[in-house]
Amino acid sequence: MNWINVKDKLPKEGEIVVVWNNAKYGQNWQEAYLENNEWFLLQEDEFRSTMLTNVTHWFLPTKPE
Repeated sequence: MNWINVKDKLPKEGEIVVVWNNAKYGQNWQEAYLENNEWFLLQEDEFRSTMLTNVTHWFLPTKPE
């Protein structure tokens, strides 16, 4: 897996990727997608969305070989 800096390249809009979130209270990775240049956390409830504001890197998960 190769992390991609958001300053270098962004994924396709709506594509589910793994992101590195450098938040105020800690760092972690999460599944998210990009919509209108804003990151949203992938959640089971489609009517609720959480915006992520500190995404620094992302990668497209691939199937194991």
